[in-house]
Amino acid sequence: YTVTTINANAFAKAKKATKITISRSSKNLTFKKNAFKGSSKKLKTVVIKITKASQIKAAKGSFKALSKKVVVKVDKNTSAKELKKIMKILKKAGFKGRLTK
Repeated sequence: YTVTTINANAFAKAKKATKITISRSSKNLTFKKNAFKGSSKKLKTVVIKITKASQIKAAKGSFKALSKKVVVKVDKNTSAKELKKIMKILKKAGFKGRLTK
């Protein structure tokens, strides 16, 4: 399936999840406010396989519910410039963790 939108409370019932992966087929991805609200306290990694900041949109507060310990990983082919842009988008959305390739 091609995912285009992650709605509010999308991961609320994933109480045992430690890793969430969003595939490369998702070219334009939108995270709605409170997208991770109610997600597992065990969640450690969110993998978003994108390479450009223009492929992701995140509403204010969409990543707010995630712990500081959560790591968001993007595609290994993402340039350093794009990595900075993605981090800026995630910070505006309330992300407090770490972003890596």
